[in-house]
Amino acid sequence: MFRLSCFAAVLVLFPAIAAEKDPAIKTAFQEARAAVVLASDAPKKDKIEALDTLRAALNVAVRDGILVRNPAALVTPPRDQQRYEPKVFSPDEARAFLKAIEGSRLKALFSVALALGLREGEMLGLRWQDIDTEQGVLTVRYQLQRVDKKLKLTEPKTR
Repeated sequence: MFRLSCFAAVLVLFPAIAAEKDPAIKTAFQEARAAVVLASDAPKKDKIEALDTLRAALNVAVRDGILVRNPAALVTPPRDQQRYEPKVFSPDEARAFLKAIEGSRLKALFSVALALGLREGEMLGLRWQDIDTEQGVLTVRYQLQRVDKKLKLTEPKTR
């Protein structure tokens, strides 16, 4: 549907834009047309980028009174066909992993991460004060993330 909608917008409007005298509009539309053509069988992010380029070019035509409205604004961006499913260890794989890291200084950290299902950032955000040894409770208060090329402790995704 995405491909058909974008091609329809490009092919129907191209003759009108091609006759336009303003070279900036013609150039923008030709770039948008090329982006849609190139991205028709491309990955999702390329399709979204092509749609954004097409919308921008057609917005120029709307602003300049060539079009009444932007038909690309009606196109729904493509969505992933399948949902991301994280890969998790089976119990046998978890046991084999823990056996393989026997003697490592990180075994305790990985054991806790496996037992609680911690994400990588949550595991790396743990601090000693997050452990209550008297009550036997570990609280995930932070996760380590890269923000603007710097490592930063932030709140975890879920509570």
